[in-house]
Amino acid sequence: KIAHRLGRVPGFCNICGGLTVFNSAQNNLREYVGCSRCQSVNRQRQIAAVLLSEALHGRVSRLASIHQLPEHLTIWNAETTRALHAGLTQHFRGKYLSSEYIDPEMHSGELRDGIMHVDMQQTHFADESIDYILSGDVLEHMPDPVKALRESFRVLKAGGAHIFTVPFYLHRFTVERRAE
Repeated sequence: KIAHRLGRVPGFCNICGGLTVFNSAQNNLREYVGCSRCQSVNRQRQIAAVLLSEALHGRVSRLASIHQLPEHLTIWNAETTRALHAGLTQHFRGKYLSSEYIDPEMHSGELRDGIMHVDMQQTHFADESIDYILSGDVLEHMPDPVKALRESFRVLKAGGAHIFTVPFYLHRFTVERRAE
């Protein structure tokens, strides 16, 4: 409690792979507990923790980082910025896929300024071609998130997983349509 009141908590970051201080001056712990080394936020580290657990079959130490992920994996991240993307780009050296939804006039897989456009509701990826899909707060921006989840199932290899976060309300248990 004292560390939280001070806004600084020591710990280990599973993205940059080092001992660090987490800055927690905000009340929104999901978004604003930043690693002082790589600037990752809690939500990204939670995605990394689940990815590590899945890829390493639950044999994850407290000091595990994304640098321990097997390099043969095919990982697609529906984000091209921030600390998790930077860490995966560095670790996988070109074998990691990242994308954004750029323009409804573009076809899935097209590049603009070096960034791949992908509509998660209708991708260009082959059946059973990806080990893990990562999407942090992306599904809520889609008109048909169920279609995107079906598409994820289609492109995932057997045993793969779509690891995602979506915003939520602690006091509500209803679905809210947020995209048209």
